[in-house]
Amino acid sequence: MIAQNSFRFIAIPFLIGITIMLIPTSGWGMYIKYIFSLLFFIFSLYMIWFFRDPKREIVINDRHILAAADGIIIYVREENNILEIATRMSPFNVHLNRSPIAGVIRSIKHSPGSHRSVYFAGAEEKNERNLVEIENDTIKCEVLQLTGAFARRIEVWNKVNDSVEQGAKFGMIRFGSQTNIRIRLEDDKNSFYPIVKIGDKVRAGLTVVAELREK
Repeated sequence: MIAQNSFRFIAIPFLIGITIMLIPTSGWGMYIKYIFSLLFFIFSLYMIWFFRDPKREIVINDRHILAAADGIIIYVREENNILEIATRMSPFNVHLNRSPIAGVIRSIKHSPGSHRSVYFAGAEEKNERNLVEIENDTIKCEVLQLTGAFARRIEVWNKVNDSVEQGAKFGMIRFGSQTNIRIRLEDDKNSFYPIVKIGDKVRAGLTVVAELREK
């Protein structure tokens, strides 16, 4: 399957390749035409692969927090009963975002900003980003979609007050870059236990990054 709203990114380079093929040429120009057409066709195939949407069997568990993005864990932080886990994506990862918990989308906040590399300090405060707040009776979860040097488009497909299932697709960061989750408990009977550590590879909707345990 192809990710939602991705067909135009695949079609544009393909149509450019066909247009170049239709240009009348002769001699060396014909070979140059074939080379450029082939490059656009290859790029179109890459777009099909990049925007892939593989089928995933989500295991629902209200005591588990699932990864919101594919990638590598770059930090795990705990402070004041708030657990924050950041995942950095590469051009080889699936770029769909999935809900770490089941709940209701309470807010979607878009913040304009720069498109500096996420490897630089301050990118989480200065880059363009979306903050999606999902809440249920036990957990409040914020998902931060962060752009980077090449990631220029953030999408959220749900609206405020929509209900989302655990592991459900809700958006995408096109061509990048980083997704953070911040989770906070709404009661004092449980605590979070991180399952992942820095350097671990995770997959959205499949990898358990933290779990609830009774105090």
